Amino acid sequence: MVGKSSSYSEQGYWDERYRESRNPFEWYMGYEELAPLLREQIPLEAKVMQVGTGTSMMQLHMARAGYTSLQGLDYSAGAVAAMMVAHDDLPGVSYRVADCRDLSDWTPDSFDAIIDKGTLDSALCGPDAAENARRMLSECWRVLTPGGLFLLITYGSPEFRLCHLMQPYLNWQVQIQTLSRKDPSREHSHLNFGRPVDPLNFKAVRQINGEKDCHYVYICRKAQFPHSAGKPIAAPQVDTAHHHQPFQQQSQPDACAT
Repeated sequence: MVGKSSSYSEQGYWDERYRESRNPFEWYMGYEELAPLLREQIPLEAKVMQVGTGTSMMQLHMARAGYTSLQGLDYSAGAVAAMMVAHDDLPGVSYRVADCRDLSDWTPDSFDAIIDKGTLDSALCGPDAAENARRMLSECWRVLTPGGLFLLITYGSPEFRLCHLMQPYLNWQVQIQTLSRKDPSREHSHLNFGRPVDPLNFKAVRQINGEKDCHYVYICRKAQFPHSAGKPIAAPQVDTAHHHQPFQQQSQPDACAT
């Protein structure tokens, strides 16, 4: 893909987008559709970060559902300003202008859960895709508590996401789940939740890799124990030429393909 999609990783694109419109917009799916998954995976008392919030209403609906500590961040000042105005009276909800490739404002073990709806997908568009993904994922891993959850909702199939999520520097366990609408013609149709799949079950992964008209959820749970002395905490550069089989690193410009 070329053209507009190649700009999704650029801050200027999002600044311009939110200058033109600050109306609520939900990438992929909203709280109504994802609520069963969120309730199953994230306790109400968890400290939750949503990366790349844009003008999503997720924080609003999660607060109303009983979640008590919600941090939204986006590197578009326009999007954050709109959300701060819209949700300034919500207890436990805050917003920050920040780049999820650099979360140095937060110490390690700051959050119990991080939600990403499409931000990694944007990072994988345009130049330096693999490096952008490496920086983002290593920072998200760092600020998660032991046992914490990185919940990725994406159109990216296992073929094009596991090569980023299953790097040695990410000391977490990954499961894959498919989400498909029971009625594809209805935007807010109830979802069919597929059975979680172990990425090492290559046969099952290949089956879901070919599914049409679905989202993928990657449930990444940080290990309860720290890295061993011989395992680096800092993320190494991603080798885009030699990834483990059976999942190949996606080459440019197709890294934005969803």
